[in-house]
Amino acid sequence: MPDEAVLHKDVVIALLGASATLVGLILVFLALVVGAYGALGGAVPADVKNRLRLLVVLTVIPFVLGLVQILAAAFWLLKQWGWLYDATFWLFVASVIMLAVAAAVTLWRLVWD
Repeated sequence: MPDEAVLHKDVVIALLGASATLVGLILVFLALVVGAYGALGGAVPADVKNRLRLLVVLTVIPFVLGLVQILAAAFWLLKQWGWLYDATFWLFVASVIMLAVAAAVTLWRLVWD
């Protein structure tokens, strides 16, 4: 193996750090959405509340995916099972995609809708 080759361990550690950072960002984003929901008064129509509930759900999905990815990466570092290596990568990709979807839908619903 050449010295310039990227080791699986290095990839998993990088994904673990990136995912932990991303989960922290998502948590802040989730707090903003939940704060917007909590600021609504009792006289707000149900459809407005339902739209914010959808945004909360769309934000929770990448948060949970990121947490599962962190666990997969940590377990891979312990056991180095091949399927966990693949799961670590694909869970990170899924959480980034879902975060992009959640951000786009949130911007659309809160700014242009």
